[in-house]
Amino acid sequence: MNDPFAGVPVAEAPRTERPASEKQLRFISHLREERNLSEVPNTMTLHEASREIDRLLKLPHVATRGTTSEPMPDVPAGRYALDTRDGGVAFYQVDRPTEGRWAGYIFVKLLIGAPGDWRQERVGDRRAILSRTAEAGPREAAIRFGLESGHCGRCGSPLSNEESLRLGIGPICRDKAGW
Repeated sequence: MNDPFAGVPVAEAPRTERPASEKQLRFISHLREERNLSEVPNTMTLHEASREIDRLLKLPHVATRGTTSEPMPDVPAGRYALDTRDGGVAFYQVDRPTEGRWAGYIFVKLLIGAPGDWRQERVGDRRAILSRTAEAGPREAAIRFGLESGHCGRCGSPLSNEESLRLGIGPICRDKAGW
């Protein structure tokens, strides 16, 4: 049987590009921040975002490990509670890996949701949160985290005995922190 349409060009329907995902745009923003580049427009297609991620991953890091002109405030790894502008309280987690690929980096995340079931969201201006934590006093902000959340202000584990609940930090972390 012969195909009567053999050799006839097929008209293709115009393809519409899907927009970049929120996750892609957040990752691009993070990569651009690490490389000291200006913000990216929020109107990228999925494929444009993919190409931009590949391009950025090939560029060297510039603004990492606190190598900007001002050193990052010295805030130890832990969990902290800070006042918000509207009179509420915001919970943060600071991580400072000492080994592996991320050794020397400082990660600051906003903790959203219920204690023990936190959702972590990367903070855009780490320096501001670290400065506010240093101003409030890391020890005081960690204790406040423990008192307000019922979880250790250093490691985030649930506090289970009366003394730990009263102090906002567990006994092992209290010894490690020298409190």
